[in-house]
Amino acid sequence: MTIAQHILVPVDFSEPSERALATAVDLARAFDARITLMHAWSIPAAAYAEGVSWPIYDIEGAAKQALDDTFEKLSSTYPKTEALLRQGDGCQQILETAKERRCDLVVMGTHGRRGLTRALLGSVAEKVIRLSPVPVVTVGRPNGEGAGAARRGIARVLVPTDFSAEAARALDAAIDVARTFDARLTLLHVWSMPYTAYSEGLNWPIAEMEQSAHLALDGLLAETVKRYPRTDAILRLGTGGPEIVDVTRERAIDLVVMGTHGRKGLPRLLIGSVAATVVRLSPVPVMTVGGTREK
Repeated sequence: MTIAQHILVPVDFSEPSERALATAVDLARAFDARITLMHAWSIPAAAYAEGVSWPIYDIEGAAKQALDDTFEKLSSTYPKTEALLRQGDGCQQILETAKERRCDLVVMGTHGRRGLTRALLGSVAEKVIRLSPVPVVTVGRPNGEGAGAARRGIARVLVPTDFSAEAARALDAAIDVARTFDARLTLLHVWSMPYTAYSEGLNWPIAEMEQSAHLALDGLLAETVKRYPRTDAILRLGTGGPEIVDVTRERAIDLVVMGTHGRKGLPRLLIGSVAATVVRLSPVPVMTVGGTREK
């Protein structure tokens, strides 16, 4: 498996977008991949109101100039780069471009400011994560120690798992990244007690639940070590998203790789809301892996 041969990098010329581009270049160099820079500009909805006149050609021209400037700067240091200007909804254009250009990885910033034409806001990133058939790396604002792959490369990779098929695909991708960067791989499983366990009169087998989680994680660790020896595992009790972010900081993780839309597994489900929480709060880049790629 090769995680990246052609990387799509949507840009909006914001700080998160610049950090995403730096991360994409790190990944492209490691995997010897091509990069496609893409900017989607759009006509403001108010432009269609009667009596309102917007300088549409000026908006498109400014977008093209900004993209050309970014492309010129990047191509001088990484020649395997092309640029593409598109008009329309950001999420739709990202997904269509990824499919048309047969990209196998999308790297994008989150929480971009409203700038020249169109910001890649968190909502756009979350839509892309939910709908993309290929892995998506999101890069937000650095928070605390370390800025992840954009600053020091990838030395430690964290893989939250719920033992689902989606988590297994994420682990495949994480092993590929870890091998390429010779990184340490850490499996993380967060188990939690049902809320009803705190109700008076209810008796839940808490010890058995924790033991089941231990056994499942130990089994996955044993299988993973055979594929990639530089692997360890952590079991935590708590809430999925916050615990993942806490471990990311505690272990000085450089990249989080996780599945989305996991099925109900042994003790804890990694649903979209957990992935969204991690993407929003993580101080380092997050790679989300959803469904299998369409051929």
